[in-house]
Amino acid sequence: MKRLIFYTLACLALHNGLSGQSLPENSMDVHPLPIGAMVPDIGLVSAAGDSVDMKSILNGMPTVLVFYRGGWCPYCNRQLADLAVVEKDLKAMGYRWWP
Repeated sequence: MKRLIFYTLACLALHNGLSGQSLPENSMDVHPLPIGAMVPDIGLVSAAGDSVDMKSILNGMPTVLVFYRGGWCPYCNRQLADLAVVEKDLKAMGYRWWP
């Protein structure tokens, strides 16, 4: 579960790392990555303040990326709970959790 939380924090850092880009004016201007797409190689800053690039974190392996808005979000908490249930199966399929 700690590893899943780390991935969640990494995703939050990913979101914050994109802060140099302008925000879309409306929902029609949002173009998320489709399932199976390659994640752009962007720089991230960890909670400890260390710089790391997304490419080195993912290391070319299939990865589950979770965008976690916070403990206040019941949908996010439910998603994390559901992922914890299937974590073993995902690992057996070749997906990895940090590290």
